[in-house]
This record gives sequence, C-alpha cells and structure tokens, in this order.
Amino acid sequence: MRYLLTFTYILTLAFAYAPASSAAPSGSLVLKRMLASEGSRAYVGTQVTTLAADSNVTSEQKVARYGYKGMRMEYLSPQRLKGEVIADNGKVIMHYIPSRKVVRTHPSRLAMQRQRLMQMSRGNLKAKLVGSDRIAGRSAYVIEVSPVRSRVLTRKFWVDTATWVKLKTEDIGPNGAVISTSYFKKIKYVPSIPASMFKVNPPDGVRVKRGPASASRLLSLEQAQDKAGFRVLSPSYLPPGFRFAGATVTRFRGDNMVAVRYTDGMTSFSIMQVPDNALKPRFQRRLRGGPERTGAGYSWKQNGISLTIIGRIPYNQITNIADSVK
Repeated sequence: MRYLLTFTYILTLAFAYAPASSAAPSGSLVLKRMLASEGSRAYVGTQVTTLAADSNVTSEQKVARYGYKGMRMEYLSPQRLKGEVIADNGKVIMHYIPSRKVVRTHPSRLAMQRQRLMQMSRGNLKAKLVGSDRIAGRSAYVIEVSPVRSRVLTRKFWVDTATWVKLKTEDIGPNGAVISTSYFKKIKYVPSIPASMFKVNPPDGVRVKRGPASASRLLSLEQAQDKAGFRVLSPSYLPPGFRFAGATVTRFRGDNMVAVRYTDGMTSFSIMQVPDNALKPRFQRRLRGGPERTGAGYSWKQNGISLTIIGRIPYNQITNIADSVK
C-alpha cells in the first residue's frame, strides 16, 4: 500500500503551460511542449489512481501543484489511507501517516523529476497522436509514448489542449494490459499556491522519522564507488534499450546507501545497495531465507550487501537483472 502512495505521487507530477495552436499538433510536438513547459503551472484538483498490478487498488486524492515549487496530496479514500498527506516543497517530501502517528521525510521527487525530464527530451522516445477526448470537462489530446529501443512500457497521456497540463496517464505493459491509470475528476487552474501548502505541521504526539539526505547530483559508477566505502555491484544484463543513467550516494542509518539508476528514456529502475548492518535486524533475518518480493521491489543479500531493485518493469526482467548482478 505504501507503494501505491509513492507511485500515485509520481504519476501526479504534471506537465505545465505552453501556448496552444489551432491545428492538432503531432504527437512529438505535444510531447515536446509537455517537457518544455513542465514546472510553471499552478492548479488544484481531485485525482483518482488505480493500480491494476496491486489487485486493482483505487485511491482518490485532493491535489495541489505549483510547478517545481511544490506539490501536496491529501488522501480522501480508501478508508485505510484517508487522512494521509504527502507534501513536497522541492527540497524534501513530508509524508504524514496519522494511523501510525508519524511523519516520514525523504528527498524531493520534484528535484529528481528535472533530471528525468532532461533524459526524456534526448530523442529516445517516439510519440504518436492517437485521438482526442474530454477529461475533467476539458478537451485533451491523447498521445501514445514509448521508448525507441525498448518494449517494457508504453504510456498514454491525455494533455489539456489549452494549457498542456497532463489530465490523465495510462501505463500499458508489454502484453497490452493496463498496469495503472491516473486521471483528474476535477481541475482548476490558479495564479499561484502559497508555500505553506507544501509542508506538513505535525500534530502533538507525532514523531518525525527522517529518511536519507538528498544527493546533490548524479555520479558515475566510479565516483559512486569512491564515495560508498564498499564495493558497488552492477548487473551484466539489462533489458533491451536500457542504459546507465547515474548513481547517488546518501547517508542511511549511519552508513552509505548507493542507488544506481538505469533508464530506457521513459521507464527506469534503480538498484539500491547498503551494507547489511545498516538494515533492521528483522529485515536482515528475512533476507537470510533468500530473495524476497517486497511490493515496491525485489530484495536479496550478496557479498555482505543488501540490494533492492525498485522500478515498474516486468517481474521476470527484475529477476533476470538480479541474477546477473556481480
């Protein structure tokens, strides 16, 4: 379920404003404008997200977004998520979980998105205009986007014809099945949103648990190795079209955690690596029995290092990658 929250948040990172034209543009032009305009539009709305890969779990969120300045999501349903809040101010995410009386902090995903959009704009994607539709009462172009050299994932966007904001997203697996859907039921564009919306003020009695500090930039494998303090492992197998995108080194429970990221231009996965002794004893004991599928990822132990692959790629590809790590 925590994966649903994380993935819902990622899907909500919308694309912003560029001038509209009277004639229907090509798919590549719509994609180009989406990427070029990201980061400036402000809006509030109600969004619905369904993960078919997670037993068709559906959630509804109240969303506020102001470009790269901030994002806020408040969960309205289902009941087990109701009241949870995720706020991102461009530097840090605060995730308030009232049922556990805790606020968890993590590095901003808005900051990470800037780097990913730069990679998407490097000509590794093909986009096709496949129709038009109406979402949340607004006219939308429908485009289908997929990597040039990979068939892991196809993504469809419904893009507002007047503002170029993404109104709906659909992820489709290699077998043609819909993996996830996210769309706005209501949306309202506003001039701005106050910065106070993008933070959580914990009520009395709520603990704040701080996650890894944000890494300042992407590193080469050699640079990550130099900073890690342990041998960083790499896969000899990558799904077709995927390539190394960069690595980060962050502090995690008194040790260094390395995240090595790979992408095909649209989809990505990361191999998280940390010394065994940095993990909680309970999780260490679970991994002694062999690899474990953990909702958001696939975890195992190797050469004194605990590794987890996180990414929206087919499970058989994840195990192929894991088996090739050396």
